[in-house]
Amino acid sequence: MQSARRSGRAYDSRVMPRLPFALPCVLVLTSGCAPATPGDHEDGLFDSGTRGTLADGAPFDASTPEGGSPDSPSTPGEAGRGDAARSDSGTPDSGPFEAGSTDGAIASSCPSASAPVDHLSYVPPAFAPADAARLLILGDSLAFGSGASAERLAFGPLFRTNASDVWPAFDSVALESWYRHPLTYANIAVPGATTDDVVQNQLPILRSGGPYTGHTIIVLAAGANDLDNRVALADPTGPVLDHALANLETIIPALRDSTTFPDGSTVMMMDVYDPTDDTGVAGDCTGPQPIPGLAAAFDVWRTRYTEFAMTHGVAMIDILCRFRGHAWNYNHADNPFYRPSDPTFWFRDCGHPNDRGEHEIRRLLFETIDPSHTVTDTGR
Repeated sequence: MQSARRSGRAYDSRVMPRLPFALPCVLVLTSGCAPATPGDHEDGLFDSGTRGTLADGAPFDASTPEGGSPDSPSTPGEAGRGDAARSDSGTPDSGPFEAGSTDGAIASSCPSASAPVDHLSYVPPAFAPADAARLLILGDSLAFGSGASAERLAFGPLFRTNASDVWPAFDSVALESWYRHPLTYANIAVPGATTDDVVQNQLPILRSGGPYTGHTIIVLAAGANDLDNRVALADPTGPVLDHALANLETIIPALRDSTTFPDGSTVMMMDVYDPTDDTGVAGDCTGPQPIPGLAAAFDVWRTRYTEFAMTHGVAMIDILCRFRGHAWNYNHADNPFYRPSDPTFWFRDCGHPNDRGEHEIRRLLFETIDPSHTVTDTGR
């Protein structure tokens, strides 16, 4: 087994004295982390025409997509299978939500690497919509898909429709397969965005395109850059987390607003993952010494985000626990989350998932729609 840590090929150590840790806003050959504009990409990989270019202020076409009728009543066995799958929903699904007790308490740490289910996503009862017309992604560079080698391999496009040439066994793990008709798609996320930026910039864009006919599935990834901006000051929780949650009190109601979404919306939010595998060290991204309190801070964010999701009736997708053991210490047997059955690296750089990581996020998202799709390493 290799003993060397994965090198930080995409990281410029010259910025280390300024900010020793980079989450989804990665400081690569720059002196800062300025947000891009919707449709831009660090590597020029994405065609802005498919990322919801905001013509006339609308982030996507709200009309019925060609080739399907998402707003029509569901037919049993065709569209609307999500409704049947959740017909018994009185409690969260035992697969995606493992709270550590039967009374709904939230586990304070991730399951061990040997646990049957390695993540703690929360899915509310009766969550999956019977049908959907569109998929909307917003938030930061994780939401934008900055780590994917091509746009179609980012989690958003994969969640919409599978890339069969890359993931041939996962054609059914996609919304268009589940609902059996096309969905419109838009991604208005901006690399570098904080929760402040979502409130101030992305929500106005979203509102300007409404109202949207047909049900909308929405995925939000935000908070990593809020946390990133405090790591260098040794203050990764406390006021910064309180502020992010206060912004979520604005964001989530806006994503469920009946004026913008008269036919309803289903909202999923993600926690913040840990590129250090619970060690506080991530190769050249952090330097050789652990950042005090960093690993524990991620668990605090996950717990608080889960509490928020349970209170507000949205899903909380646990990428933190799912990705532990697949980050910068993935090939170290002494990694507390080392996974001998699948010792693979899921990051492109210090904070963005690679194609495998994007695929795993897609799987976690789909687990909220089809509870029979329980995500495990052995089930990949």
